[in-house]
Amino acid sequence: MKEISFSVDGMSCSGCANSISAALNARDGIVKTKVDFDTRKAVVQYDERKTSEEQIFIVLKEMGYGFRRHAGKRAPA
Repeated sequence: MKEISFSVDGMSCSGCANSISAALNARDGIVKTKVDFDTRKAVVQYDERKTSEEQIFIVLKEMGYGFRRHAGKRAPA
């Protein structure tokens, strides 16, 4: 498992955070998401054998959101 953390640009309400979380969770390989409207940050745990950071960020781009990557963390196996 891998975990990435990033800031999300363009969220205007908690509904946006919920929509982002739902779109990411619908993607194969996403294990867990936490999208916080108040801090404009997201943390995503994913199975790197099924998806990638690039694919995660494509979902955000397609939804019209920007992002800024934070330092990555490796989740415990």
